[in-house]
Amino acid sequence: SFCVTTTNLSLLDLSTSFQTVNQRGQYFRQLILKCYVRIAPW
Repeated sequence: SFCVTTTNLSLLDLSTSFQTVNQRGQYFRQLILKCYVRIAPW
């Protein structure tokens, strides 16, 4: 469900949320990267 929610977010929302949760930024980044690796067409 997290991956689906991440896909619906825009890049601007992602960057904004990263600044908001700066302390947990790396944690969220790893989760999003894992999701994008699965979703990415390449």
